[in-house]
Amino acid sequence: MLTGCFCVQKARRNPDAGAADALRWTWEKYKRFAIYVIPYVAMCYPAWAILYKLDFAESVNFIKYSIFDMLLLPSSGLRENTLLGPIWYMSSLLILSPVFYMAVLKGKDIFLYTVSPVLTVLIYGWHSVTFGYVGDSSWTGIIFSELLRAWAGMSMGALIWCAAHRLQKVRFSKAGERLLSVVELVSLALALTIMYFEGQNRSDFICIGFLAVFVSIVMSEKASIHTLFSPVFSKCAEFTLAMYVGHIIMFRAALLLAPNAGFYMQLLLYVVLAIIYTLFLMLIARIIRKIDITGKIKKLALEEDGASST
Repeated sequence: MLTGCFCVQKARRNPDAGAADALRWTWEKYKRFAIYVIPYVAMCYPAWAILYKLDFAESVNFIKYSIFDMLLLPSSGLRENTLLGPIWYMSSLLILSPVFYMAVLKGKDIFLYTVSPVLTVLIYGWHSVTFGYVGDSSWTGIIFSELLRAWAGMSMGALIWCAAHRLQKVRFSKAGERLLSVVELVSLALALTIMYFEGQNRSDFICIGFLAVFVSIVMSEKASIHTLFSPVFSKCAEFTLAMYVGHIIMFRAALLLAPNAGFYMQLLLYVVLAIIYTLFLMLIARIIRKIDITGKIKKLALEEDGASST
């Protein structure tokens, strides 16, 4: 949702942009993801190989597969991998981002106010009801699951931008802002409740709707969450992205380390492992940023170009 929302925001600020700008936008997203994904995969695969005591041939295959995952290529169709779920989704977002960016630029209001709502309802509705009857394997799984989900999420983000944009223009009274805050908090509470008790089935469709209402009000900067917690959210943005990349592995690790423990003990272990792993990953990302490999390559390229000109 947020990717779609920010994509629309950027495209609307640059109405004369073209394909090159769409690719730059995607490259910036890629760098933001890759700084966490690359070290995560580099740590995850060896740990998994040791844990399951793989032989030499399997270990070589693991190394080969990890390269695809480091490059964020899982949803390209080059390889299936159910081990690193979030990376599939990031891969889908990156593959579709330039297309979505150009659709926003060229389609303008027709895409935002007509095409996006229709596609969002159709895709999420199809996923919540029909997808369970379709075989989820190979290219079928990639097209019907990851790519469709990514496009639906970004389309929902376009709707969120439209809603937030409209809300920003409304002058609310104090009572109106309080009511908006109530709607915002109730939507978040309902989304989290549904997610906890009714996840992984048709109610996901309803959960996404409540989340969309919540995010729309937050993005409008009109109600309580943004006013009270904006400084906290900005500081937590990198933490949540790093945690998202590998939280599933931490969940599996908690189950492996405490297979006979109760639900709440496993949950506590998962949270502790996820926080430790996330902080460690953020430390690695900070070191990578200080090295600034991309900047050094650009500097070398400019020096080479200057030397050639001379």
